[in-house]
Amino acid sequence: MAMLMKALIENKTITSLNLSCNNLGNGKTENMEMLMEGLSQNNTIKIFNLKMNEFGAGYFENLDILGKALIQNKAITSLDLTENDFHKKPENLEILRNIFSQTKTIKSINLYLNYLGCIKDALNNNLMFMKALIQNKTLSEILLENNYEYSLRMKLQSYLDYLDSPIHFKMY
Repeated sequence: MAMLMKALIENKTITSLNLSCNNLGNGKTENMEMLMEGLSQNNTIKIFNLKMNEFGAGYFENLDILGKALIQNKAITSLDLTENDFHKKPENLEILRNIFSQTKTIKSINLYLNYLGCIKDALNNNLMFMKALIQNKTLSEILLENNYEYSLRMKLQSYLDYLDSPIHFKMY
């Protein structure tokens, strides 16, 4: 992990990083800290793929570490968090809300297949999540496909229509 951290800090040409399916959410916290230290100092990676890493089911510390790195990073514009099981712990949506309300460069987030509609008190928690994201001035697209059953999706869409959100929330 130390070699990857060093490469992320020193490499000035890499623009895309795919770490999908590495179980980072359940991995050692110290490894996650090293990896994210490298990411927070990298100024060239624009596309970051963390698909299927169990962040939602893993250790809170690792999700927090990821969040701090994303907030500090000044280059990432596209983030893929597809199928990270965020529905498994109700606190995850609050952690994500705190992260994405503070990022300064991310324009597109993919949260496909995280079953966010299965979180306890799904309507209120997802409304608070979306309201916080709308405050972020750099976000333009959030992919939320296969997260909500029909009636919840319609309620959320009505709320977004009412707010006249500048962000495109894709839920279908």
